[in-house]
Order: sequence, then structure tokens, then C-alpha cells
Amino acid sequence: MTFLLPAALAALVLVGLPVAIHLLRREETREESFPALRYLLSDLRVRQRRLRLREQILLALRVTAVLAAVLAAARWVMPVGSGHLPPADVVIVLENGIVSGAVVDGRRILDDQRALAAELLDRLGDHDRVWVMPTAPADTPVFPLTRSEAVMALESVEPVAEPVVETGPPAPGPGASVERAVERARALLAVRPAALQRVVVVRSDGARIPEDGSVPAPGVLELDPGVDMPENRGITAVEVNGGLVPRAGEPVTVDVQLRASPPGGSDVAADVPVRLVVGGETVAAGRTDAEGRVRLTLAPLQEGSISGWVEIDPDALRLDDRVALAFRVVPPPTVRVLGDPGRWTRLALATLDEGGRIRMAAGPVPPGRIRSEIEPLPPLPAGSALLVTEDLVVALPPADPSLAAGLDPWIEALTPEGARGRIRLAEPSAPGTFLEVSGVQGLPTAMVGTEIHRRYRLAGGGPEGGVRVLAHLLDGTPWILEVGPGVSDPGDAAGRAPDRWTLRVLGSPLDPAWGDLPTSAAMVPALERLLLPGAGATDPGGPASAGVAPLPPSPVVSAGPPPPGWSREVLVERRGREGGPFLAWLLFVILCTEGWLAAGPRAGNRPDHETSTPP
Repeated sequence: MTFLLPAALAALVLVGLPVAIHLLRREETREESFPALRYLLSDLRVRQRRLRLREQILLALRVTAVLAAVLAAARWVMPVGSGHLPPADVVIVLENGIVSGAVVDGRRILDDQRALAAELLDRLGDHDRVWVMPTAPADTPVFPLTRSEAVMALESVEPVAEPVVETGPPAPGPGASVERAVERARALLAVRPAALQRVVVVRSDGARIPEDGSVPAPGVLELDPGVDMPENRGITAVEVNGGLVPRAGEPVTVDVQLRASPPGGSDVAADVPVRLVVGGETVAAGRTDAEGRVRLTLAPLQEGSISGWVEIDPDALRLDDRVALAFRVVPPPTVRVLGDPGRWTRLALATLDEGGRIRMAAGPVPPGRIRSEIEPLPPLPAGSALLVTEDLVVALPPADPSLAAGLDPWIEALTPEGARGRIRLAEPSAPGTFLEVSGVQGLPTAMVGTEIHRRYRLAGGGPEGGVRVLAHLLDGTPWILEVGPGVSDPGDAAGRAPDRWTLRVLGSPLDPAWGDLPTSAAMVPALERLLLPGAGATDPGGPASAGVAPLPPSPVVSAGPPPPGWSREVLVERRGREGGPFLAWLLFVILCTEGWLAAGPRAGNRPDHETSTPP
């Protein structure tokens, strides 16, 4: 039997109430023999049997009335009549973020989520279609499934900790990932012809009821296992070498930041052992300070790619106790400056040269394809410059917009043939325009949020022709474009391809009048990364974010009863017809019959002065 509100079955104890009343109202009769009535004994026996039968029928009707009321309150679903319902389309959005991997009382929260989803699947019919859509990764392909296939799909979903850059713009929280999945689910259902369509969100982060008491969007049902997240500590950020590229033959530092969740438990992140593992061996260890920070130091390393992880002792939430780490150790590049890069660029280059981060070289570019391409060109326009290494050219535009056209021939000549004509400097934005760098790839995260007052529009930015956007502004316009082979193309062991180079074009001169980068702490590490193709990537095979993990969110719980739709009520019953109308009609018939029978003579309602003869 199926019930939509099984808790109401506790009222079944009331079934015994009519029986108890019937037994308590039974009266003991006095038996006396009257000779004058001995001829009526046979008639009295027949009448007594009828009265007893009436009493038993009344008792049965009253018990049945109580039972029908309880079944109606429990929303009994009769396993008949479901064939008239059209097929339903249901999308189960399973929130499998970092919180779903927490272990509470020996069970993962994800296991409780699966149980909720399985309870829903058990109430669907064989002709209904289900999509199981995890929130992470956001682009996970989904397909229409039957009930049995959906159960197997649920078992295949695992918790995922999506990296977030803590120093960047505010990362979208779990609520944002659920909203994206719901929008995707709605778009999927919009092209389906089913009459009944629902999106079911199975959450993992506690009773996330908004403070304003708002209800879920129409057509969306939210289910929540209601598990309280225990106190947790996790790794929130890992920074290699203070943001500078590790150099061969020099010690490398790894800064680790821990934080407690929920906020306010900072002592949980203090004095925690932290280990750095490379190649399966622990190469450095330390303990966090009162603020949850620790610096680990590696011995000088040789040129190449280093991968491993940073870990702490596991607690309830395991996914933030280990963070993968990968970086590239490179030798200092040799840099030549063509043209006038400006005062602030020269100071940054001198700082890198004195620190052994680069080697400044004077004189012309060595013979090769780069030199052959630039020799026939006219002189660089005043205020513009090229920073040239063995396999990289960084183009800095002039501060005077009237001279910008003079740099276009240099960009055209240094762009690979397949992408030529795709990058050029267009007119700059109006003075006083305020923009910010909103995203970078392979560059220091300190650049995020840098104010850019003016910039040239880099025409032709896009994936076509190998053009990549390394940094863009808040309005989506590219600010740093890159074109060339990249480190993943075939080359020698160091990732360099012979007779091939990468060209990077900036949208603003490195001048305080055009932006705040030249006077910020990000200037030196940003310029160093710009001079190293792919060296800013933490993944040896391509760009990636340094080891960074998100913290679980704090549950948002409002006072008072939850709004409608936030309960564990089932989406819709697909295996039969709800028996409420039938039970209401049955209850009406029972009450009418009971009233008719109770109106007649009853043996238990005789006055006290009457007596009965024995049968």
C-alpha cells in the first residue's frame, strides 16, 4: 500500500475507540422468571438475536468510519486507475557540490539525497521519463531515462569540489549552481510535449529556506535531507612561490590557507598539521598559525613539471582536506626590449633582472624568423615597445592614440599566417571610462579587480584562428590577446617549438594614466607571467587554477514554518489514484447507515427499571 502522508497512520490507535465504548456501555441485566411470560420465550430469542446483530453491525460501521478517516488523512493511494494519467517528464537536479561529500553519522549527505530521489522515483510510472542532472560539473550530459535507469544514474553521481579563485571576483555559491541547473532543466522540458512536467531539486546544504520566506519557482519542488553540517576545517587557498614562477635551482615556497566553517570557529583551523606530497612522498610539513596559515618550503628543484597535493587530516567533509597542486619550474628567460616600454615597465624589468627572475639582454634580436619578420618594418611608434624572448613577443601599445596605427604592421608581421588580420588596435575608449579586469588565464590572480581607465579595443578577439583571450574586462571586451602555438603544441622537452613563437597584445599601455596595474603589487608578477608562455599554468598540460578549494556554505534558515512546497511531499502519484474522494463517499454512506441503525430499538438503551428474560 502507498501513502502520501504515512505519518498520519499513527491515528490508527483511534480504531479501538468504538470498541472500547461498546464494551463500556454494555449493561448487566437481571434475569427473573415470570410464569406468565414463558410462552413468549421463543419470540424473545428471535428478537434478541436481531438486536445483537444490529449492535455488531453498528460497531463494525463505527470502526470502519474511523479507519476510513485515518486513511484519508494519510492520503491513501489506491493501486488502480493510473492508466488514465499521461506520461510525466521529471528532471531531478541533484546538488552534488562539496557539501554532499560530508560524512555525518557514518553516511554521506549524498546518500541521503539519493534516498530522497529514490523515494520519488518509486512513485513514478513505467511510462514516465526522468532526467538525472547533477549540478557539478555544470555541463554534464543528461538523457531521458526510465525509473530503473534513473536509479543507476543516481548511484553514479559523486561529490565534486569545483575550484574557486579566492582572490578573484565573488565566486557563485551553491545556490547559483542550482539556479543554472534549474534553468537548464526548464529549457530541456520546454521542448517536451508531456502534460505534466516538474523540476525536483534535491539539496545537500541543509534547510536552505530564504530569509524572506519566498517559495520556490512554479513547477519546482525542493527536497532536502535536513542533515545538519558539522563543524569543518578545509584548505581554501594554495599559492606557489608567492605568485612568482618557480625558478630552477631555487627553493620554492607553498603558502596554505585553512579556514573553519561555519565562520567563527577559527580555533578549529589553528595548529593543524599540513603536509605537501610530491611523487607519493611527503616533502614538506608544518602546522598552521592562529589564523590558519602555514608556509611550506621545498628544496631547490630542477627544470620540469612538479605535481602533487597538499593535505590535512580528514574530518567530516573530505573533499576540502586535500587539494591537488601542479606547477612548472623554468629557467630565467632572456628578454630584449625593442622600443620604449615606459618608466614603470623598465622599473619592473629591472626588479625582475636583479632578483634573477629574468636575464636582460641588449642588442638586436638574434637571427631567426622573428628577426626576419621585423627587419623590413618601419620603426616602432613612440611610446610602444616589444618585449622579446626566445619564443614569445609581448606588444605594448603606445600611450598616444594617434600613434596606435603604427603598431598594427608589427602585430600583423608577428601574427602566424593563419590568424593574420584578426588582431588590430581600434580607437580607445573615452577618457574617464572605469572598467575592471574580471578574468585572467595563466596570469596572477592579483590582476583580478585591477582598474583600467582607458583601453584600446582589440578587434578580432575570439577562438578563431588560434586567438585566445588571456584577460577580459567586465563588459566582456578582451584586454590581453594571445595568438601562437601555445605550450601544448609539439616542440622540444621544454615545450618550445622551433621557429615558432607566441604573440601577446595588451589593450592598454602599462602607464598609470591608462590603468592602476603599473602602480599595484601585481605589476611585477604579472609582467613576469606575461614573459613566460604557459609558465603561469599550474597544470603541466595547460592552463589551470592553483590549488584552491571552496568552503561549504552556511545554511540559511528562517524562523517560523517553511513556506509551501518546501516539504518532503511527493511530486505526484503515478501508480494509482488517490483514495480521498472514494473514502469521503464511503464515510458519508457509513454515517448515514449508522444513523439509521442507531435510530431503531437497541438492547443496550433500555431504561434501568426494565428487565429481560433469559434466552
